[in-house]
Amino acid sequence: MSDRGMNPFIKAFFNFVRTLKPARIIGSRPQLIGVDHLGNRYFEIKNDINRNLKTVRYFESPNIDHWDELPPEWNAWLRMRRMDPPTIEESMRNLQRIEKFKSKSSENQDHQQKGKTDFPKFDEYEQKPGSKYKPD
Repeated sequence: MSDRGMNPFIKAFFNFVRTLKPARIIGSRPQLIGVDHLGNRYFEIKNDINRNLKTVRYFESPNIDHWDELPPEWNAWLRMRRMDPPTIEESMRNLQRIEKFKSKSSENQDHQQKGKTDFPKFDEYEQKPGSKYKPD
């Protein structure tokens, strides 16, 4: 007679004991990968091929109210769109680029608010069609 495996009660007991153990094996603790200019700390837990676990990336924000403020380069790293975490130089370069863009956009808004209209007005043309025409 063939052996059909372990007794179901023993198998259930071993499964229960296995659930009490930590989810990750020793050596795959969260590693601090980097910190951004906002103070967010980024962590990574490497994948475990033996247990079929994928790499996990997450961050901890120092300010609970502004947890959704993430630099774009770190957001891409968290979502696995890039393999390597961003460097400090890259983050500073992107900050300068964003500040430059903000200053140009504020100059552009100031230029538009100095009496410029959306559409030019000419005296020889009626503003409301038919307003000069009065039927007899």
